[in-house]
Amino acid sequence: MHLPITNPLIALTVAHSIARVQAGCYSQFGDIQWGPNKELAKAWVDSICTSASLSGTFAAGEFKSQCFVADFWSVAVFVVGWNGSSSDSATLADDECRFRLKNEIGGCSAGGQSWVNGWFFRYV
Repeated sequence: MHLPITNPLIALTVAHSIARVQAGCYSQFGDIQWGPNKELAKAWVDSICTSASLSGTFAAGEFKSQCFVADFWSVAVFVVGWNGSSSDSATLADDECRFRLKNEIGGCSAGGQSWVNGWFFRYV
């Protein structure tokens, strides 16, 4: 079923929102997937999304990363970066950091990345 959008402001808002988000999942590496360690990874995100680690103030083009070792076969690297359109710094709130990284964990069994409004989030 196709519903026409008669309000150009709604169409513009939807198009603008879609253009500002880019995401994708990585393919599985061998037989290794996160399985039950996903919940451990989510708990780790709660502890690393602080201004002392992965959130807080970023200079233009700055990226921060943290490693997480769940077991011998499961190692994750979390990366957050700011590459917004301005040359100014930007601040990432702790809650936003947690939300975006947990989206990567929950949405991709072998890791993934997304760009959201100039912010980069990766879990692999």
